Amino acid sequence: MTTASLVQTWPTAVVVTGYGAALDGDMESLGDLGAALRRAPFNGNDRSIAERSPAAAALAAAVGQAIGHPATGRLPPPGERAIVMGTCAAALHEVICFMEETMSVGPSLVNPGLFPFTVINAAAGLAAIEHDCRGPNLTLSNGRTSAFDALAYAADLVASGRAQLAFAGGFEGLTGRVSRALARPAPPVALAGVLVLATEQLAGAMGARACARLLAYAPARSMAAMPGTATATRDALLATAAALAPGSPSETVTAGAGCEGPLVALLAAVHRLAAGAPEEAGVTLPVLLADGDEGWAGIVLGAVPG
Repeated sequence: MTTASLVQTWPTAVVVTGYGAALDGDMESLGDLGAALRRAPFNGNDRSIAERSPAAAALAAAVGQAIGHPATGRLPPPGERAIVMGTCAAALHEVICFMEETMSVGPSLVNPGLFPFTVINAAAGLAAIEHDCRGPNLTLSNGRTSAFDALAYAADLVASGRAQLAFAGGFEGLTGRVSRALARPAPPVALAGVLVLATEQLAGAMGARACARLLAYAPARSMAAMPGTATATRDALLATAAALAPGSPSETVTAGAGCEGPLVALLAAVHRLAAGAPEEAGVTLPVLLADGDEGWAGIVLGAVPG
């Protein structure tokens, strides 16, 4: 198994310009994202949406934060704006709410306004409506690696010219109902994080400023039955990072536990690179996730050369 077979790169340079996040609840692991983070209540949203789907409300707010980020620049026409999101918990909260009401009042009296949010792509669809994004729109749910997978898919879209810009990232509605279902001990939260992706050439044409480069991606692979390969993906990502920037990386960012861990790690890494510390000019920063029997997965981000 070779490094090339495990790691995906892009022939066209893809960069992260703006970014944004929205949080309903408290999450110490999120750290300080400065002005990129918006906390509930999300005044721009219909109050009933936040009540029916906290994650959908958070995602719409996070996209708004990313659009307003000073590095994002001008937006392309609506048909050239894609949204690609990843989620681990998906619409579990909304499904539980719908089923609870169905059992309480019967299928003929259940609130029809609850059902649309049981669809996994409802949050991304709402964000597209609120922010006039008429390009490709999809949500991936592939376990804890979903935010990584969404970022890579969005990079494919912009690198291939299927969209000029993509809002990529993830959302998690980890409400009390979901926390109980997943035996999650942490307090309930709804979190969304969005990175703005474009090719380096188009980002410059739109007046955007690159905060980070998206350099490589490796999906989780089931390697438990293959002796000696449990860390193959991690080793391949680190080798790719070292080849792209000799002498780097000096460290990695490892995703924390829980559904939200990878998304929090991505936001922290981009925020760090966007700060543009002189000693990090040109370095690479792998963001890694160890995911049980699925081995490792990760994204390699790079600082923008000074």
